[in-house]
Amino acid sequence: MAEKKSAYQLFMEEGGEIYERFSDFVSTLDEHPHPDKKTKHLIYIGVQTALGNANAVRAHIPMALEGGATKDEIFGSMLVTIPAAGLNGLMACLPAALEAFGE
Repeated sequence: MAEKKSAYQLFMEEGGEIYERFSDFVSTLDEHPHPDKKTKHLIYIGVQTALGNANAVRAHIPMALEGGATKDEIFGSMLVTIPAAGLNGLMACLPAALEAFGE
């Protein structure tokens, strides 16, 4: 049975020029020197946690680790979303985070 594709994978395949321009934009942001890569990924994980986007959290944890983030820093970036966004996002993303850590 074929593996189910994520919405992002479908966007990559079907988005054509729009995906290419989006990818260029993201690359430009990634290449900007501030904040550093670790901090960028921690912010991204926090924002995606607030939005309840478990797939994005799962995908960015390895990038944050590669950038030098610790597990505690990653969980901290997820926890800090609670006052602004409530528990729903954290509850939606916590299993994906643990999966990304191999737990």
